[in-house]
Amino acid sequence: MKAPMAAGRTRTGRFGNPLERDPHKVLDDVLDGFCSPEDAREIYGVVLDLESETVDLGGTQALRLQREGQLQRRPPPLSP
Repeated sequence: MKAPMAAGRTRTGRFGNPLERDPHKVLDDVLDGFCSPEDAREIYGVVLDLESETVDLGGTQALRLQREGQLQRRPPPLSP
């Protein structure tokens, strides 16, 4: 049995960039009930086919590239 991931407020476990998490591990987490399919897409940028229980690698790559582009275009945070 797998141990649940430590979950912070964003449910990312706070260990690095969630867009760099192995998509197959995200699929395992969804199938094991540790995160929802919506979390897989919104937090980890992973596109799943739940009917066949597989990762859509092309869709995942496209979504992650889109998200990375959005992050790069954000203005830097303001200093206190």
